[in-house]
Amino acid sequence: MSTGPSAFWRYLPCGGATYWRVVGEGWTDAADTSYSKKSGGRWNPSGAFGVLYLNATRATAKANAVRYLAGHGLEIEDLLPGTGPHLVAFEVEPCDLVDVVTDVGIAVCGLPDEYPRGVDHAVCQRLGVAFHAAGEVGIACRSAQVPDTSSSTPDEAPLIDYEDGTLPTPGARLTFEEWFPAP
Repeated sequence: MSTGPSAFWRYLPCGGATYWRVVGEGWTDAADTSYSKKSGGRWNPSGAFGVLYLNATRATAKANAVRYLAGHGLEIEDLLPGTGPHLVAFEVEPCDLVDVVTDVGIAVCGLPDEYPRGVDHAVCQRLGVAFHAAGEVGIACRSAQVPDTSSSTPDEAPLIDYEDGTLPTPGARLTFEEWFPAP
């Protein structure tokens, strides 16, 4: 839905690949952004708009799943068989996403060099509101859950939901046992 490149930030070509979303095993619509809209997230304040939070790799999805479980006082070993989160594939069309990955892109957005470490969600939410107002497709960003944040390759691709049907549709769904095998 982008209205064209902004003079305010940089872009990275993304998409043309499979991205991943971690969802609860009972979720019927893996593309539903209503919870994100209601509760907010790193790139959207609660009540403003939904974001489809996608992971660029299965490794990033795994790191985010571990963080989510830990935030609820759980570890992988605590899960009963058949109760772990599922992983859903999304084929994302080629697109330009706002660059919050490279050092230059991070600086242009006014974020500190150590981003995402130590950067409060409120700071990113203000940027997300500006991206939404400009009609941006989404953000190519680093993940706070990935140890090496120096890569110029995005770990995550949060896509903004304009409720116009332009978000990608969910594809293959893997059970927890299929995508998160024991080491």
